[in-house]
Amino acid sequence: MGASQRGGDGHRRAGRGPRWATRGALALAAVALAPAFGVGSALPAGAATTPAGPVRYLDPLFASNLAPRVEASYDPGHALNQRQTVQIAGIAGSFTLTLAGQTTAALPPTASAAQVQAALRSLPATDLDADGIGDVAVTGGPGAFNGGNNFHVTFTAPAPAGGYARITATGTGLVSYPGFPTMASAQCDRCLDVYQPDEVTAPAGGRPVILLLHGGSFMAGAKDAASGDPNGGRMEVWATALATRGYVVVPINYSLSDPNQLPPTSCDWDAISGPACPAAWYASVANAQHDAQAAIRWLRLGAQPVSGGGADNPFRIDPNQVMVVGESAGAFAA
Repeated sequence: MGASQRGGDGHRRAGRGPRWATRGALALAAVALAPAFGVGSALPAGAATTPAGPVRYLDPLFASNLAPRVEASYDPGHALNQRQTVQIAGIAGSFTLTLAGQTTAALPPTASAAQVQAALRSLPATDLDADGIGDVAVTGGPGAFNGGNNFHVTFTAPAPAGGYARITATGTGLVSYPGFPTMASAQCDRCLDVYQPDEVTAPAGGRPVILLLHGGSFMAGAKDAASGDPNGGRMEVWATALATRGYVVVPINYSLSDPNQLPPTSCDWDAISGPACPAAWYASVANAQHDAQAAIRWLRLGAQPVSGGGADNPFRIDPNQVMVVGESAGAFAA
């Protein structure tokens, strides 16, 4: 029970692994059997089920009636895409970063934060205030036990018209340590997506909300497939399937820890059947939980009446019915 585990997302994690997977699976199973439109736990007549894959129940009432997905920042101090995390998993090969159609020179996966910052600043697209210097700062870097490298990118000048652009990462010939995955991805920090049935069908009291937390050992993972992280595709599948059943589903990106700050260890989260985990691991969980709470506050604030007019509960949610569901690390944080 105290041995380190490797989850379905391919990342090694410390602690009692079965708890991570089981909690997420049970939570998702419970959601799958609880329609949001008041007919108890039975599946609606004519509902299609696909046994291959998690939570693929499609209610014909909502399946073809989803509103456009909305992406937003729930960080009160930063705009959408102002802070982003680039995840590079590998010890050999190369990667490039692309912003607004401009691509950096190839970088090794062991590049330092200073090297990544210089590469991004070489792109005219990062010169937001037109002073000839790229307005971007990068922290983080290599040295992790699993070959994972997280670079935290912050744009330091006001956003251009249309907002900050999303970075994309592309890996070429990446090689990692045996047993560990390779990956090149980039995602917005402390941001979320809102999946919802069309508001025309919303009940008077609003819809229940499912906050969805991705897996990734607290140092990887994402809410969407566009990031390039394999966890993101599963979040999109589950969010779409649950929204087709009448929920407002909100996958979030929470703050990721630097892999080089999380040492490999065999430990027990509860310090019962083995030694307690290092403080950095507990801090990773606390950061994810803090961000989930911030996302809930953002949703509930948006559901309050707006003084002086304006949008009132734009996502038609019931702020008193919020469930937090996660996979792997996300289940542990939930």
